[in-house]
Amino acid sequence: MRLRGEELAIGEPSFPVSRPFAVQGALFADLTGDGRPETVFVRNRKLLVYSGTELLYESSRQMGGSLSVLTYDVNPGAADRLFTTATFEVPPTVVDLDGDGRLEVVAAAFEGSPVSGIGPDVRKSWLATLDYREGRFVRGTLGPELETPIQGLHASRKGIFVVTSESPSMLQPRKSSRLLFLPLTGAPDR
Repeated sequence: MRLRGEELAIGEPSFPVSRPFAVQGALFADLTGDGRPETVFVRNRKLLVYSGTELLYESSRQMGGSLSVLTYDVNPGAADRLFTTATFEVPPTVVDLDGDGRLEVVAAAFEGSPVSGIGPDVRKSWLATLDYREGRFVRGTLGPELETPIQGLHASRKGIFVVTSESPSMLQPRKSSRLLFLPLTGAPDR
């Protein structure tokens, strides 16, 4: 969609878009240094990086871990009803972690069961990093492991803001969230 004056025009995007594509939580950033933005998003618990329609990277770990899920009826009113669940993943972010002038990806990762009752059963979470070096993507981690799921990320020049929230429980209706800050010691002072 494009806004032309006061009219909304629907059409094909002006650049190649990966299939599948996650509208919520996708980001565009030049990770490879070729001057063209790659598409980065989490889908089905995997971090994906595309250059146009070409898959450049697919993680093997459990990425995301969002507690935000929506279960809906695919065939409302039909005799054979079909329900599916969509997860609203925490979008990855990009920042120059090491001061080399190139962007790295920072994304939420977790260990646990993808589904335990309602939503994921997250036993621990951490920040996963992805750096493009010498023609390939290199995985890493940033900061400590956390005992609560990561539910928000924001990168600034000085560090990474992380929101964690306790998983919902029938036994404990009151849960808390925390805002953490991880300073970037290798980042240049801008």
